[in-house]
Amino acid sequence: MRLLVDIGNSRIKWALGGAGELSAPAGFARPRAGQADAWEREWGHLSPLGVTICSVAGRQSVAGLRDWVERRWAIPFTEVRAREYCGSIINAYRDPSSLGADRWANLLGARAALGPVDSIIVDAGTAVTVDALRADGRHLGGAILAGLSASRAGLRAAAPALPEANDEAPLPSDNTAGAIGGGTLIGLAGAIERVATVVGGRLTAPERILTGGDAERFAPWLDAGWTLDPRLTLRGLLHAGDTACAG
Repeated sequence: MRLLVDIGNSRIKWALGGAGELSAPAGFARPRAGQADAWEREWGHLSPLGVTICSVAGRQSVAGLRDWVERRWAIPFTEVRAREYCGSIINAYRDPSSLGADRWANLLGARAALGPVDSIIVDAGTAVTVDALRADGRHLGGAILAGLSASRAGLRAAAPALPEANDEAPLPSDNTAGAIGGGTLIGLAGAIERVATVVGGRLTAPERILTGGDAERFAPWLDAGWTLDPRLTLRGLLHAGDTACAG
């Protein structure tokens, strides 16, 4: 089994995978200090045959994990980065390497999960990314929005007197915390629907996949027809290794 690791802006998600099978995903807050201690605590009891990762957190985090893996296990370490193509998937970006590694993994994961169908992939985390993938494997590009926490942080930065958001209050709300919580949550869900429609304008009845740390929070407020897949990015890492195009 391989250790599959998705290093995000705020959290790290991981699973064990091999022979097309994935364990249930786990996650923890990305450490800003004492990284080796965090790796040992989370993974020191494992005995993987290799490690495959993607990261949007910068080269220092990748280098630190690579060093720890070499010291701890001395096993193959593979980083998945966006490239011009992988199997049938063709990157739409003019500079293919500038597409986020997590978005690239999501495209690979969507193809592995759904097969050759038109699809819209939404990853709701610190940022919300929306990507269109044609049935023939051609990526059409996408869009990026500020995620839920980032939207709320931006609002409070502009108006520091505002209270913390309260997701639990129904709309219309009779208090400011509830108005912010419901407004940002449902407003961003509406934005996801609209942006997905525009991004997928050249697709025919696309399958719609939702993943990411905030996916379950948005799911009740989205239209019917979305598939929730918390393993999508990790599935893409597994697929990249299986197709020998992780790099």
